[in-house]
Parts: sequence; structure tokens; C-alpha cells
Amino acid sequence: MHGSQQVAQSRAFGRETSGPPRCHGRPQSGRITSDIDSLTRDPSTPGPSGGASLPAKRYHGLDVLRAGMMLFGVWLHAGLSYNGSRPDPYWAIADAPVPALTEPVRCASALFRMQTFFVLAGFFGALLKVRLGICGFLHDRLLRIGAPFLLGWLILFPALRMIFVAATSPCGTAAIGSAVMSGRLWADPYPIHLWFLEYLLIAYLLTLLGLWLWERLGTVWRSFAARIFDRVVRGGLTPLVMVLIALPAYFVTTQPGTDIPLSFVPRPTSLYAYGLFFGFGWVLSHRIHLLPELARQGPAWLGIGMILALVVPGAVPVGAEDPAIATSRPAVPFPWEPKDPEAPPLGRTAAADWSFPLAALGNDLVSWMVVLGLIGLALRMPDRSHPWLRYLSHASYWIYLAHFPVVAGLSLVLMPVPLNGAVKLTLTLAGSLAMLLAAYELGVRRTWLGRLLGAQAGPQPHRIKQARD
Repeated sequence: MHGSQQVAQSRAFGRETSGPPRCHGRPQSGRITSDIDSLTRDPSTPGPSGGASLPAKRYHGLDVLRAGMMLFGVWLHAGLSYNGSRPDPYWAIADAPVPALTEPVRCASALFRMQTFFVLAGFFGALLKVRLGICGFLHDRLLRIGAPFLLGWLILFPALRMIFVAATSPCGTAAIGSAVMSGRLWADPYPIHLWFLEYLLIAYLLTLLGLWLWERLGTVWRSFAARIFDRVVRGGLTPLVMVLIALPAYFVTTQPGTDIPLSFVPRPTSLYAYGLFFGFGWVLSHRIHLLPELARQGPAWLGIGMILALVVPGAVPVGAEDPAIATSRPAVPFPWEPKDPEAPPLGRTAAADWSFPLAALGNDLVSWMVVLGLIGLALRMPDRSHPWLRYLSHASYWIYLAHFPVVAGLSLVLMPVPLNGAVKLTLTLAGSLAMLLAAYELGVRRTWLGRLLGAQAGPQPHRIKQARD
């Protein structure tokens, strides 16, 4: 085998021919990178450990796709108060239902939202690791992922609980003080929407461990695996192969689709499912030459996936929550209220029939098709940056991290207002985005918090446009 072929194939899944990456924070040249989201750094700005990164190729279409998934999550959570479900320990506000607006968003989110995000996180996480080395990568991830997870939860969880106490208590806001003093405000803690940060940290650690094991394989095996990966992607077999890899998880799943973690203890099935999307993105980052192929296949995958979502039973969870899941959750008391020793525990129970694994298989197959379709379409976008889109891309991480108590608070404020549910949902969503964008511009973008979240501290979009004109 020629030397150039050995270099290319040894780099296929993250190994350099000169040995494993050194433990330092200096960027490495000759690699493509991106600031696709706040999970990576703007290459033109200093990182948490100091020093400027090298100039980098940016995937503007993927940047827009990532921001879209974040903002789509805000719409999803704004609709939780208007989906017609009864209050539960995880969302205690229920107002005028508008399922025609909330149900399609919920179904679409179950199909592709976080799956797409984890593919992109794996893709750009791998590129960041090559640039920074292992120690620099771990330092960056602890600052950009670990710190927001810890600090965000300590602030957002009690804020959300206070809103829920006010929403469910006859005394309204007067009950907040009692809940705080009694300690019930912190009862049955769960990671709220920040669970994905915990799972990302676990995915990074497991991936680095996997790379350490991978490097101990021979060059022949690594080259063989790289060729197999190429043939699977080029042959249009990615959804089928990934579903086969995920097959063991279908028989222990508790609901169709990828479970949303509701505990700080990682759910093995959820970690495995999201880990496959993350791992695919990580490997793809070392097979950059496959991106044009994904762009070519994108429209076909998206079209087939959407058709199957409509015709395959159980491919998309629709309608009310499954009774096997709903009945496993206590109706009352809420966690912040006095405990009933006979109340059933929080959590979900597994269904003992074949409908769950079959529905999970169909959902996963459709999810892979739609995710590949969206990524393919994003890669087809013009390779240029629009100032406003770039601004929203930088702001989207902050918006998603901080939005939960904001949408809950606005929903609570609008509850006594005699308006249609669709109007309330629109006001909740628009008001939340306006408040969060204002907070980003005035109190985040140019501060230490903005640097921590990878925010852009440059001029505003309209000033950029004026300078160009």
C-alpha cells in the first residue's frame, strides 16, 4: 500500500500516523473545522484557554440547520402549555389547547430534532478534538458544555419550579416562599431540557475511550472499516445499517421514538440511541469527501422519510400520551407539594408487548432518513454567510439554554387572559424570543457569559451590512 493511502486510511476514524494526539491545547493545522454552534468555538476568536484558532472552513448551511433545531425546540416547549395534556410533574401549566399547532411540532421533534443535533455535535466535536488535542478538547468541553450544564441547572431549575408552584397552588405566588423554606422546591430534581449537555459530556468521554481502543487495532482493520463506511454511505444503506446496529435497544425501549431522559441517571437506551447519531457524525468528520454524496442524496432521503412517516404505523408517535406511560406518572401531589407515601414513583414503565420495539424500529428508520435529508439539504445551501443568520446562530445556544422558565412564565401570565389558545401560543413564542434576544444583545454577547457560550462579540448584523454597502 502506498504511503499516501496509509495516511488517508489511518486518519479515517481519528488516528494520526505519527501516533495518538498529544495532550496540549495548541491548534493543529491542515484540518477543516467550524463554529457550527456554541459547542465549538468561532475560529477567529480566542478560546477559553487563550490563543486564537486558525482560519477555518465554515459550513454555513449546517450552521443554519443547527440554529433551526435549537429554535424549533423553543417552539416545542412553548407549546407544552397548550397541547391539551393534563399537568404533570414535568410541566405543570395547562391552558387553552391548540393541538393543531402543537401536535405536529411534537411529532416532528420526536422524529428528527435532537437526532440532527447530535449528528452535528459529533461531526464538529471530532474536528475540534483534532485542532485542540485531547487535553485542550476536554478543557474546552468542560467550559462550553459542563459549566453551562451545572450553572444553568442551578439557576433554571428552581426558577421553573417557582413558576410551577405558583401555577398549581391556590395561593399563587404566595406559596413559593413555603416551598422554598420547606425544601420541597428541590424535590425530585431532574435535568429539565439541559439533559442533552449531560449526554454530550458522556458521549465525548466514551468516544475518547473508543478512540483509544481503536488505535490499538491494526492498520488493515481500520482501513477495512473506513472502506465499509464509505460504501454504506455511497450505497444509500445508512438508515438500514444504523437501524440494525440499534436493534438491541428496541426490545427494552419504553416508548416509540428516542426516549427523553427525565433523570440525572443516564438511560442506557437513550444514551445508546443518541450515541449512534453522535458517532455517525464523528466518523463522518473524518470522511469529508462523503459530504457531496450526502448533499446529492438529501432530497431523496427527506422525501422518502416523510412519506414513510405518514404510512408506516408507529413511525411517528401521534395523539395523546400512551396510557402505559401516562398512568405511571402521579397526577397529584406534585413534587413540590407534601408527599403521599402511597403515591406511585416518578418515571415510566416498560410495555410488555411487541408494539413498542416495532414502533421504535419504524421511528428510527424514518428518523435516519429525515436527518440525512436535512443534512443533505443544508450542505446544498450557498457557501456564504448572511449577517442575520450568523447572528441568530451565535445567539441560539443562549436562547435554548435560557428559554424554559421564560416560556413557562409567559404562559402563566397569559393563563387568566381571555384569548384563543393559538393567540396565546403566538404571544408566548414571540415574547420569549424577543426577551431572550434582548438579553443576549444587552447582557450576554459582550460579557464573560458570551465568551463562555461562544457568542460572537463583533458588530451587530445591521452594522455589518452598512459597512459592506
